[in-house]
Amino acid sequence: MLTALLLAAAGVALVFLASPFIVVLPNGFSSGAYLQFPTPGLSLRWFRHLLRSRTWTDAALTSFQVALAASVLATALGTAAALALDGWSFRARTLVVMALLSPLVLPAVIVGIAAYTLFVSVRLYGSLSALVVTHAVLGLPYVLLSVMAALNQRDPRLGMAALSLGASPWRAFREVTLPLAMPGVVGGGVLAFVVSFDDVVVATFLAGVRTTTLPMRMFQAVESELDPTIAAVSTVLIAFATLVLLAVRAISALEHRRGASALSP
Repeated sequence: MLTALLLAAAGVALVFLASPFIVVLPNGFSSGAYLQFPTPGLSLRWFRHLLRSRTWTDAALTSFQVALAASVLATALGTAAALALDGWSFRARTLVVMALLSPLVLPAVIVGIAAYTLFVSVRLYGSLSALVVTHAVLGLPYVLLSVMAALNQRDPRLGMAALSLGASPWRAFREVTLPLAMPGVVGGGVLAFVVSFDDVVVATFLAGVRTTTLPMRMFQAVESELDPTIAAVSTVLIAFATLVLLAVRAISALEHRRGASALSP
């Protein structure tokens, strides 16, 4: 009886979470001139309008550039921090970890105001560099947690065994530690990319006229526009997120198979 109730509650929760898709996806393919449900018919006109609109394409390109650069920077810094903290034991380690994870608990508005004050003072307000650095700070905690979790699952004796067999520290890291941590590195990098691409609060404080991101453009469209272009954009983002998740799953499975084959006699 309890199992049936839990399954029913889970089903209701899934339906509730998926209910926006029931409205958004059909409107992305709507033939109507404005958002409505049910839609009057099916058409690709709003996807064509999306591709032809310079405002939308520029915003999407800006978001992609910022998210890619920020995720690369966050992945490099977060992986380095995780490796350092994994092999370095000292009294203030907990404080260092808490400081690196602080962007997770600080309100986005506070981060936006602090970043705005900083980049105005150094005359970088409205630049892509300001967005990249700030979004990298926002994504770094996700990389750190993901890589630290992957490192905690490995057997530390493997690295010691490689060193005892004559491998240099760099070779042991490259061929033993890094492959074992790679699922966490990839997962953290994807999370950092998503956090940057999806951010609208911090970007509002830092973006200029020429650095408007896609979430900001979507927010503006929700406020002042009624045509289904926003639904078409949402449909594209849903499809993109699905492909990214499938790719991450495939990469993680491949890395696990490689690790297992490398350890097998």
